[in-house]
Amino acid sequence: KRTSVSIVNLDIDLWSPEGLVSAQDGYRWNARDGKEDPSWSPFWLVIADIMDGDPIVVVTDKEGSPVMASYETGDLMPIANSLAEFLDYFVILFELIHGKYNGEILDDETSEFLEGFLEDLKERLSKVNTDAELVANFIEYFYG
Repeated sequence: KRTSVSIVNLDIDLWSPEGLVSAQDGYRWNARDGKEDPSWSPFWLVIADIMDGDPIVVVTDKEGSPVMASYETGDLMPIANSLAEFLDYFVILFELIHGKYNGEILDDETSEFLEGFLEDLKERLSKVNTDAELVANFIEYFYG
């Protein structure tokens, strides 16, 4: 009930509409007893995750449906002003990786990012979103 998308060194699991309810387990609902977590807004919808548990969340009661993310049980941080902007980020990311970098963003010897990759990504994302904090949060979440 989810689709896995691989971005070189990272797998993102996107939940299908049929899988969205079960994707909320452990976030909105306690996985052990099924009770609703009072600290989790009913307007937060986990649509994807990375590393089997780092959620990507859409805020459904705000204009544009902003996107947030967190590491496991950490605080949610904003990464995009809207779901559409978040999807634009991925288009930019795929075009950069498979265009300029020919699918190779890691140095074979050091396993570090190739020189210029993160700077190129930041520059391109900043053309879509001028909020430096959101761009930095997106890059940190996926590549930090």
